[in-house]
Amino acid sequence: MSEISRGALKPSLEPIWNRDMVKLEDLMYLQFYHIEVIPRPLEFDKIVQTSIIINIETINCIKQCMMEECKENFSTFEIVAELIWLARTKSFQIPDSENVKLMFAVDMRTSFDPPLPKGYYGNVVGIAGAIDNVKELLSGSILRALIIIQKTIFYLKDNFISRRLMKPSTLDVNMKHENVVLLGDWRNLRYYEADCGCGNLSNVIPVDQQIEHESPVQSRFMLLRSSKNMQNGIKILMFMPESMAKPFKSEMKFTINKYVIGVCCSEL
Repeated sequence: MSEISRGALKPSLEPIWNRDMVKLEDLMYLQFYHIEVIPRPLEFDKIVQTSIIINIETINCIKQCMMEECKENFSTFEIVAELIWLARTKSFQIPDSENVKLMFAVDMRTSFDPPLPKGYYGNVVGIAGAIDNVKELLSGSILRALIIIQKTIFYLKDNFISRRLMKPSTLDVNMKHENVVLLGDWRNLRYYEADCGCGNLSNVIPVDQQIEHESPVQSRFMLLRSSKNMQNGIKILMFMPESMAKPFKSEMKFTINKYVIGVCCSEL
């Protein structure tokens, strides 16, 4: 659209609208427990939007620590995701006997054989759900959480490629709402490349569509670019109860400082 607004007769990469290339999964059948035992969400205060930045030095240091410990490479997304998962679980003081789930979208475009054409217009994502017991998650190492997230991504792609039927484990209607965390990654979306007539966008941020009682999930996170080339690190945009924002940031700093001395989150 930005090319057409500047006078082009058609876009340089014409969109392909054939949605039959990507077929939906089989209908998901949900089984509820007895209605009287389905937990209702906790009464939290107003949902607020805030953010922190994780320096690139912090991320690289943790990557190096993990490489020395297990000879395994972990992505930036996996590093930031496990920091969020650990800090959020601890700051919300969820009982040790319960389970917590981290849900996030995974780009599945590269999993198609033959590959999708470049102009395919639409989202091609799978929803991954990493789950663990609270006590084991918090008492374990940062490496343990990383492996859980990495395996969750691998199993999702492996099941897709082999066309094996997947159980609807990513959507657990019987899990407490406060035990589920949603995470999205906007760093590589093409919004940053859009030219609206005055050059590329300097900042991309989702509109806060949170309406009171709209969503039962008590916290959502989005990874954004902290700068155009991301040299300053990763910006974490957060939507959570106002009373939990400060404890969460404190737990993030504490978790990071266990691995990186003198480098911590910096508030915007």
